[in-house]
Amino acid sequence: STFHKFRILPVIMVTGIVTFAPSSLFSETSVTETRTFSVGDNPHLVVEVSHANIDVRSGESDTIGFNIRWTVRTNDEDKAKKSFAAFPAEFQQDGASVTLKIKGSGKSSLFSSKPSTPDIDITVTAPPGTVASIDSASGDLSLKGIDGDHSLNTASGDIVIESLAGDLRVDTASGDIQ
Repeated sequence: STFHKFRILPVIMVTGIVTFAPSSLFSETSVTETRTFSVGDNPHLVVEVSHANIDVRSGESDTIGFNIRWTVRTNDEDKAKKSFAAFPAEFQQDGASVTLKIKGSGKSSLFSSKPSTPDIDITVTAPPGTVASIDSASGDLSLKGIDGDHSLNTASGDIVIESLAGDLRVDTASGDIQ
């Protein structure tokens, strides 16, 4: 019989995951739109958006003001402009009622020819007694210091409520309510 001598060598195996991080490869481009509407007694705020983070705060007693910021990650200025144009802000005023609608023109992906979906952040200031009706398919909602009857709905996002009086209807399919 033959005896074989084997030498055992230590082997180190390294495995890893490579993550693609588009935010580090592209610069951010943003545009901002600011609008103010004079409202009388019994103001009503209506916001209907496909996706956005929305922050409503107590402001002046006779105006509803909007500050909307769209942000997209791309190095292509034309693609950024198309992204912003695909999610325009539409305002309508009827007396003391002001409506903001932002609806997109479809889904996109990193490699598609459709415009990228921008991040949208909306800050609203409204009189303390404003009635708010906010509906968003996706995004966080916060309402602070606004007394009135409110309806807040997001399919996916957290809802934060602070310092309110009045009736409140809150609904989120996926998110926390605080």
